[in-house]
Amino acid sequence: MSRNQVELEAKLFKGFADQSRLLILSTILGQPKTVSEIVDETKLSQPNTSAHLACLLECGLIRNEKKGREVFYEVSGKEVVGMLQQAQKVLKKHSKEIYECTNY
Repeated sequence: MSRNQVELEAKLFKGFADQSRLLILSTILGQPKTVSEIVDETKLSQPNTSAHLACLLECGLIRNEKKGREVFYEVSGKEVVGMLQQAQKVLKKHSKEIYECTNY
């Protein structure tokens, strides 16, 4: 694997490394939601939510669709959903070790 590929993968995982972004992703995993719905469910502030949505949107991890006056956000594709599901499987198997890890 090339160094550029490794750097790109690290950047992808950095996008998933923020707790607020993961919370937002998990909130819209089941169905598209508006910013107001995401704020209500996550209890994050509206400016914080909007900033994280902009980051996720810019990176292509989510997409948005305007319907009337509202904008709905959803996970961009099955690959992103698959990554989140795989992470849950890894955590199910290794949660104790990850929780106790002092290197992160």
